[in-house]
Amino acid sequence: MDIREQPPLPPPFATQVAWDGAAAVVRVQGELDDSTSPRLRGLLGDLRQKQPAVVVIDLREVSLLASAGLAVLIAVHDQFLPDAKVKVVAPSTTPAMRSVLLTSLDQLLDVHPTVEAALTSDQADQSPPK
Repeated sequence: MDIREQPPLPPPFATQVAWDGAAAVVRVQGELDDSTSPRLRGLLGDLRQKQPAVVVIDLREVSLLASAGLAVLIAVHDQFLPDAKVKVVAPSTTPAMRSVLLTSLDQLLDVHPTVEAALTSDQADQSPPK
């Protein structure tokens, strides 16, 4: 195989947190697997201490959502309830959404195609963070 024919490398794993009122939006990029999921789990654990009303996990730029990443989503969903709502952003054409659908986690997780849709789905329930 010629080097010019090789697929591009996935972006490095990165996270970014932004606040929209009482909602914390966590943007995740790269591969979410055994080696990176502890970093996301730690970030979300730290975020829980800030008591957001809503946590939006944006997976639009995730190139691989492995079982370890799915486990983080389940754990975070369980840990934040009932104090905060957890929403996942994963449009239907993304690798992340394929993993969510294959595992039927769309039945458990509150999944939206965009951050805006996640934030506006029930804004009336949001209150400022403590």
